[in-house]
Amino acid sequence: MQKRYIMKEIEKHEDTLDPEIPRDFIDVYLNEISKEKEDKDFNKEDLAICMMDFLQAGTETSSTTMKWLLLYLTVHQEVQTKCRKEIQEALGSSPCRVEDMIRLPFVQATIAEVQRVSR
Repeated sequence: MQKRYIMKEIEKHEDTLDPEIPRDFIDVYLNEISKEKEDKDFNKEDLAICMMDFLQAGTETSSTTMKWLLLYLTVHQEVQTKCRKEIQEALGSSPCRVEDMIRLPFVQATIAEVQRVSR
């Protein structure tokens, strides 16, 4: 199922590819595929495998961070309180977006600390 999704994304990228302006890793990889005529060191199958590896690695990192963060905030209630207060003051009831992280320095520091101590 993951591979099918990734292959569809690769096809979408092929359809909209501008070799002069690569948007991301997939575009760069597709450019390399098109450069090679004889040697097939780069191919769509390997690209899909790389993308599955990226997806799995990113998912595992996020999952592990969330587990440790939950534990850390449970043990350190005062940190949890400060994080909650900062989030409420910065965001109110609106959902958090990546752009909002700059307004959440204590939350960012807490996440970084959890990642540091969980190693």
